[in-house]
Amino acid sequence: MEISARDEDVPLQGLFTFLKNLLAKYPDIRETFPEKNSLLYFLIHDCLFHKETRGQLIQKAKAMPPKCKHTTTRERCLELLGEVARENPDGVQMLTRYLKTHITETFWRTPRKTDWQITVHQQERSLTGFVGLKNIGCICYMNSIMQQLFMIPTFRKAILEVEDTS
Repeated sequence: MEISARDEDVPLQGLFTFLKNLLAKYPDIRETFPEKNSLLYFLIHDCLFHKETRGQLIQKAKAMPPKCKHTTTRERCLELLGEVARENPDGVQMLTRYLKTHITETFWRTPRKTDWQITVHQQERSLTGFVGLKNIGCICYMNSIMQQLFMIPTFRKAILEVEDTS
């Protein structure tokens, strides 16, 4: 289980690679699936995007993170998804509808084009619970200066000794 994007689920990556190679070598095995596109739906819905559906309320604050958080795991999942969708017009239509619905939902997007990037890292918190600074323009420069100043022992000591009068 990948708890954060830093965790790597190697057995899951191996399973995705194994299934991709199995489907590539024996394409007739696709016809034996009980529901033809159930694997495709699982890969999209649970492994890559994880949207709350089927009677559950969609939280406006944030969507749940997907099962695949590590970059390599997501790559292996996408490779398997490509193999499952190969020569499967119904699956490609389902994938297109799913992605179109996911992208057009506005509760998790802003109108700025620069915010239109899907990353798992945005939904993570460190083990301490701190989340860092929201970049609204030049925050990265201010943050880097603060980090540099904090590495000066006398400056750091002076900052940490400031009393909170409130």
